[in-house]
Formats: sequence, structure tokens, C-alpha cells
Amino acid sequence: MADVQLENGYTRVANEILEAIQMYTFTTNQLKIIMAVWRNTYGYTRKKHDISLGFLEGATYLTRARISSSLKSLVDNKVILEIQKGGGSKSKVLAFNKDYDQWTIKKYANCFPVGSLQDDTTPSLQDDTSGGLQDDTKERKKKVLKKKTYFNLAIEDDSFFKIYCDQFFNKFNKQHKQIPEDKVNDLVKQIQYMKNRSSIGEFEEIVEYHLDNLPSGNNGDIRAFVHAFPRYLEELKPDGF
Repeated sequence: MADVQLENGYTRVANEILEAIQMYTFTTNQLKIIMAVWRNTYGYTRKKHDISLGFLEGATYLTRARISSSLKSLVDNKVILEIQKGGGSKSKVLAFNKDYDQWTIKKYANCFPVGSLQDDTTPSLQDDTSGGLQDDTKERKKKVLKKKTYFNLAIEDDSFFKIYCDQFFNKFNKQHKQIPEDKVNDLVKQIQYMKNRSSIGEFEEIVEYHLDNLPSGNNGDIRAFVHAFPRYLEELKPDGF
């Protein structure tokens, strides 16, 4: 085990920032990039610094495509400030925007109706690689689906639905539309397939990639995404999946 000591170096980040970060629906890749920016700005007592995509590859162990997509989202949502664009022999000059009131990343509290978002330690969210929807909610959902005409992604407690809902809101600043009841069974089967083929982290990255690269005319409907998922999985597998 490494002997980690503060005297060997540390990065000063205000407690208020660490607490604010928890309120927003950042993806894993976005958080890795934020920490890399902290390390190379605050870690050297500076507010901005030259940070290339190549450097971020080495710092985060992510592929160039995922870094580009996640960094663009952070810049677009005013979390990372692009002081200077990169190009040619010049690296990007990046800074972390500590004024979190300016961030446009969605907060957790705004995605679901009050009381519908369960605690992260509940059984339904605890096992991210579960083979299907949790047993303790299956019967309840079957009964509810018989009574309602539409399926509301925002109130379902399955972790994969939650990830898609969060990232959809970040992209379009609105909740995903409800799904007709007669389309629900196929959607649940597709979610089951995705759980069997990918971890929750891989699923999160594929959703992020999908929403950042939507073709013209695609409104981000989850039904189009699930049918494209096998293709995304094959395309991204060579990058480490």
C-alpha cells in the first residue's frame, strides 16, 4: 500500500465546491475531467492552465472521443471555462468555474417530483449490474402499468432509466416524454439486454455519447437509443469496453 502523505503534495479545493458538486448530475467522465483540471490548476496554486486533450487522456485514462464529448458538455454548461481554444501547436487553456450558480448542469432535485427519487442506498439502486428490474418492485409495476396509459421514465426507480432521464434533461432541459403502455414491454426487455451486456459505467458513457452525437431529426427518444445500443457497443468496444 502506498504511503500517502499530505507533505508529498495536495490540492486545495474549497469545501463549498465539494459539497456543491454533489448536487449536480455529472457523469463519471465529467467528474474525472473536473478532477484533472483541479489537479493541474488548484494543485499548483493557479486558476488556469494549458491542458491539452492528450494530457487529459493520460490523466483520466479515457479515450480521446470520450474526453472531447465530456469536456464539450462541461464547457457548454459553464462548469469548465475555455479561456483559449486549442489548435495547431497551442493547447487549450482551461479553468474551473467555481461560481456554481452559473452552472447549467441539471441538479438532482429538479429531475424527479419531490418524494419520487429514492435514496442511493435503497435495494433498487444498490446493485447497478442487476440482471433486471428489482424483484420487490416488479409486481407493483405490473399492477400500475395495467391501470395507466403511459409509462413515465422519471418516476421509475431503475438505475438505467434514471441515467437516461438525467442525461436527457441535461441535453434538452426537459424531461423525457412518457412512453405508450403498449411499447413498455419491449423497452423493459431492451433495458434487460443492456444490463446483461454492459456495466452501469459503460451504459452511462454510451448514453452520453449517443445524446452528444444525435443525427438531425432525432429527438433523443429512448426507444431509438435502445435499438442503436448494440451498434454503439460494438463501435466502442475497441476503446476498452
